[in-house]
Amino acid sequence: MQKNVKKLGFFGALSLVVGNIIGIGIFTTTGYMATHIHNGYLILLAWMVGAIYAWSGAIVYGLLSRAYPISGGDYQYLSRMVHPFTGYLFGWSAFFVTYSGSVAALAIASAYYLDGTLLIVDFDRVLFMVGSFEITLIKVVAILAIILFTWINYRGIIVSGRFQIMLTAGILILLIGFAVAGSFSAEINPARLLQRTETPEQVSGFLTALIAVLFSYMGWTTAVYVAEEIENPRNILPKALLVGVILVAIIYIWINVVYLLSMPLSEMTGVVNIGSLIAIHLWGESGQVIVSLLILVAVLSSLNSTILSGPRIYMAMGRDGFLMGKTEKLHPRFKVPHVAIIWQAVWSIILVLSGSFNQLLSFVVFVVVIFSVLAGMMGLRIGIAQKETSRWQLFGATFYILFCLVIMVNTLWQQMVESLIGLGILLLAIPFYYFEQRRKYRLNA
Repeated sequence: MQKNVKKLGFFGALSLVVGNIIGIGIFTTTGYMATHIHNGYLILLAWMVGAIYAWSGAIVYGLLSRAYPISGGDYQYLSRMVHPFTGYLFGWSAFFVTYSGSVAALAIASAYYLDGTLLIVDFDRVLFMVGSFEITLIKVVAILAIILFTWINYRGIIVSGRFQIMLTAGILILLIGFAVAGSFSAEINPARLLQRTETPEQVSGFLTALIAVLFSYMGWTTAVYVAEEIENPRNILPKALLVGVILVAIIYIWINVVYLLSMPLSEMTGVVNIGSLIAIHLWGESGQVIVSLLILVAVLSSLNSTILSGPRIYMAMGRDGFLMGKTEKLHPRFKVPHVAIIWQAVWSIILVLSGSFNQLLSFVVFVVVIFSVLAGMMGLRIGIAQKETSRWQLFGATFYILFCLVIMVNTLWQQMVESLIGLGILLLAIPFYYFEQRRKYRLNA
């Protein structure tokens, strides 16, 4: 990045961390958990374990970002500390699946919850057909959301950063308001916290539910991808990561206490829209609109932060000559990787039209956990090499590695077919890598 360009400060970095973590999960996960965990206090324990996991992950990425305060995040760490091929695998999967797929999924979710807030008539109707693809009003709204947020991010890091701060502040205010109002509701019954069902507990059930919790906490890495566009990243990034995950953990646990005190556990079991159910129970039919607004703001916050951070991965790849070297280009006025931003938008829109993004994302869960294990190992290696590293940091990095290994094995065991398909999708990058390496060799010859 060029000098004398305005950069994000602590609150900008913090908003990326918080805004990308908070999503739909806090409003949907607990009902799913109740099908696997049959004690209220064990559900809270799972959310606390998830908080420790997020804290340890923040320590790992704090160590990595301090050692490599450059944009690109995991792509840079893997390329420099493991092998360029490993970094390429991460970047390839980010562009074709994880980041573009997340943009598509979040855009569709924003359309659905806009409908839930405004109660639009026939929002899912088919407008026309393109070949075998149905173009619904929901898809049109999702595509418009991608275009809008892409345009905001195209205008520069300060514009998108301020917008992110506004969205993150909005969701925090709304969530805290939800938690406070719920805590003082007449429907609250403290005895429910110790409630349990007749079904016996199983370790495998706890682990299965825990995976859903972990995904609700994921997203704290977003800020490291824009490290060069943050002031003094060696100091600000580690602080923003830790403060961000602690803040989210407090809110998550508080809201789950409200859930468990508001309604018998047996009535929550298997309920996907648990946030709406609790809100309706506490405040009547208007509660559903309140939760739809909460989720809409949370989804838009995640959408903006994902659109902001993803192109910095492709920019780093372009600097190394990958993606034909096109994605390293910065806009002459706005100083953002504008080509990478546009490429991501185009591919995300294609995924929205095809409707294949959810299946793609489900396939790469195992792959994402593998990259998490590698990140933990790299963070621990850096921590051991640095004399100023505290014991807590070493403990956090070690915990993160062991925890991710447990989740990786459990994911492979529970989702064997999906995990193998995910590995297959990742390995599709091999011929592209060698093609690009040969192209780079010919250009340098």
